Amino acid sequence: HTFALFSDSHIAGNPKKIFKNVNMADNLKACVSELAAWPVKPAAAIVNGDLAFKFGLPADYATFGNLIHPVRALAPVHLTLGNHDQRARFWKAFPHDEERVKSVPHKQVMVVCSERANWFVLDSLEITDHTPGELGTAQLEWLSRELSARPGKPAIVMAHHSPDVTGHFGLKDTPALEEVFLKHRQVKAFVFGHTHVWN
Repeated sequence: HTFALFSDSHIAGNPKKIFKNVNMADNLKACVSELAAWPVKPAAAIVNGDLAFKFGLPADYATFGNLIHPVRALAPVHLTLGNHDQRARFWKAFPHDEERVKSVPHKQVMVVCSERANWFVLDSLEITDHTPGELGTAQLEWLSRELSARPGKPAIVMAHHSPDVTGHFGLKDTPALEEVFLKHRQVKAFVFGHTHVWN
């Protein structure tokens, strides 16, 4: 019943890269080590977007893949995309993720089922290195159908972008997402990254 959440790793191709006095690769290594020291293995680990540093370059994903590899030995790892990722390069770097995500064309979506809750993991990437995000009508319709098909357990919905009624920073279609939530009472939480605020 334990899940691990990673988000906004912003890994550059060069693992020694420093940005704003921070080495992102060292941060991810520390998080992976912390997870490995947990007294229980997680049922799954989910990385909620912005895997790559800025433009979703192939070298970024190669380094990210090496750093996240020890987590794959602990639990299934589910990856999704943020505004600093690039979908085609992501799928080329992680082909197993492309193979299992066909429910919504050109989006990285999935349902992760567990004994006590179902996780609905969405793709809010609209344009690489463009701050706002968008789910889009097709993905929202998919979410509503999937929630309708699974009414018996609490639902946790996850996307990279934060809710944003202005549409300038987070999800441009926040009101449409809220409408889906209101129709499905089993939705108990919406988990997001993007803001780099962890409180």
